[in-house]
Amino acid sequence: MSRCNCSISVVVVNYGNYTETFNVTAYANTTIVGTDLVTLANGSSATIIFTWNTTGFAKGNYTISVSATPLPDEADTTDNTRICWIVVTIVGDVDGDFDCDADDVFTYMAPAYGTKGPPKKHPADPNYNPNCDFDGDGDVDADDVFTYLAPNYGKSV
Repeated sequence: MSRCNCSISVVVVNYGNYTETFNVTAYANTTIVGTDLVTLANGSSATIIFTWNTTGFAKGNYTISVSATPLPDEADTTDNTRICWIVVTIVGDVDGDFDCDADDVFTYMAPAYGTKGPPKKHPADPNYNPNCDFDGDGDVDADDVFTYLAPNYGKSV
């Protein structure tokens, strides 16, 4: 079993003078990951977390975008959309080059091994790498190595 969820986190801010209600939508390429209706008082902010279940999506590079619907009379909409990229690959491929090999083990897993991050530790240990925490439990440990990485070692997409 592998973790197939990707958390997409965005902070929305109301810079206006009034309480506003608007939609925030997250996309993986053109597929809608989720939509949230947000109401914010003027000068306030909120963090929204969308969960993208990547099960069934082809391995590859995806454009992640999050957009807030423009408000009536909104003068500046240049900050209403944010874009980043993500790689969907096999479990154990920490560097995103579509194989699970020695680079993943020695360059990434070894320095991260034994570290903790959210939700187990805030702030995270300096070498904690969430890409090595395959089961998403907040630490990089033997489960991540033997249950998730090892079965795919030597495999490629």
